[in-house]
Amino acid sequence: MNRTRRIILTISFGLLCLALFAGPVLAAESEEVAERLELNTATVEQIVALGVLTPDEAQKIINFRDQYGDLQSYDDLKEAGIPEEKINLLKPKTTVNHMASDCTC
Repeated sequence: MNRTRRIILTISFGLLCLALFAGPVLAAESEEVAERLELNTATVEQIVALGVLTPDEAQKIINFRDQYGDLQSYDDLKEAGIPEEKINLLKPKTTVNHMASDCTC
């Protein structure tokens, strides 16, 4: 009986630790995604505020959306005239079509 009680206490302690430490980590990841800027709804000012693109480059995204509709992937930014190195800088700060930017789109 003593051994069974120790096993139950160990499992309970493990579950308690998991609840205490995993919850905040998962919540932080959700908030991080929620804080990313959706490029299909962003204004020029919002895009420029990310500190990656110039106003002219941000306007290229708006023009692309106006002409072709919503961006479907980050590849569309290339078509809009945004340099690859700047697209890579945008990915951690944005979403495209509500996809997390860490996708390999």
